[in-house]
Amino acid sequence: MEAAKRAYSVGPSAMLYLIGVIIGDGEVHKDA
Repeated sequence: MEAAKRAYSVGPSAMLYLIGVIIGDGEVHKDA
């Protein structure tokens, strides 16, 4: 997945955020 690779290059937290958006129910809580 291209988006996941790009997010991972930015940082693990960014990838986790992306995954949260994909598998989440639409409610994404951004702590940082």
